[in-house]
Order: sequence, then structure tokens, then C-alpha cells
Amino acid sequence: MKAGSRGKDSTRRGQSLIESCLAIFLICLIFTGLYQVARIYAADEFLSHAANRATRAKSVGFNRFMVTKAARVASIPNSGTLLNPDFVNTDTTLRDAVQRMSPGDLWSFVVGHVPHSEQVDYELARIPYYLGARDWWEANNVLDYSGWDDLHVSASTALNPDPHAVNLLYASVRQDFPLTVPLHRAFYADDRIDIGGRSQIENHYQLYLKEEPQYAGP
Repeated sequence: MKAGSRGKDSTRRGQSLIESCLAIFLICLIFTGLYQVARIYAADEFLSHAANRATRAKSVGFNRFMVTKAARVASIPNSGTLLNPDFVNTDTTLRDAVQRMSPGDLWSFVVGHVPHSEQVDYELARIPYYLGARDWWEANNVLDYSGWDDLHVSASTALNPDPHAVNLLYASVRQDFPLTVPLHRAFYADDRIDIGGRSQIENHYQLYLKEEPQYAGP
């Protein structure tokens, strides 16, 4: 083979390698973008659920403190890292399997294994105590997440002048949702995006909560 032919083949192989790298990069960019959009869509659905929980809490007569706690609990999937209590989530079953299984057996075990998180059990056990807390100091010492500071809950009542009409309660939950997927700046110019959910429900707590006249004294 002539030297010129070998040089042309090397050039073609180098060009093919560069084109392949560019194609792989573009494909990865598209998939990471789709993954980020899917995460935003799921986060928005969680906030819609949180707004529903807020309206239900308000509709049975709970105050703003209880409404906010109900919305926070419903938005836990969006709330980031568990800050309080301090908990280290370790899967002892998987750790033991890594030490005693071959790579092939370990792969089969992981694929067929139903994942279980001790942290989930720990959080579920603390949620009732969080909802039953009497003030924010007690609540934050029972359960706290890094994303709860970015959560904004509001609830209001739309009064209808018609005494026979049904009044409605409105609640909205908004969050500065962090964009943590790599290369998200290729699609969006910021590291956070404002998302939220809104809900409305009939204001029916007045049917069974009656205001008592204040005691005027002797």
C-alpha cells in the first residue's frame, strides 16, 4: 500500500471518529434535555397534589400553619435532601451481596431485587408527629428538608354575595425548582425554574364548624 493511501485512510478514520463523537454528544444532549423536562413535569404534578392537600386542609377549618404543613408533606418528593433528622441511608443487603456474589450473580440479584429504603420508613414514621407539631420550632426539629424553604403556600376564600351559592377555597403551591441535570444550561438560562400547582374546592367547613359567641363576662 502506498504511503498516500495510508494517509488518506487515517484521515477518513479521524474524520469518522470526530463525526461519531459529535453525534453521540448531540444524542446525549437531547436525552438529558428530555430527562430534565420529565423531571420538571413530575415536579409540577407533585405541586398540584400539594395544592390539593392544602385546599382539603383548609376546607375542614385548619389554620395557615396546618395548611402549610399539609402542603409540605405532600411535596416531599420535590423537597431535596433530608436535613432533620440526620440519617445515613445504607443498604446492608446490597453491601453484603457485593462482597459475596460474582458480577453475573450480582447483576441478576439487583435486577430481580425489589428496592427498599430504610429512610422511607423513617420519614413515614415521623410525618404524623410533624403534622401534630404545635409550632415551627417543634415541626422543623421533627422533619425538615432542604427544599422546603423554596416552597410558597397560599390559600384564600372567594366569598359569593349570594347566600345560596357555594363559596370556594383556592390554594396555590409554588417552588423555585432546582435544575440539577447536567447540561441544562443548553436549554435554559438559569439553574432554577418557577413551577407551581393550583387547586380549588368547596368551602364546606362552615357546615359543621360553628362560631360560638364570645363570652362577655359578668
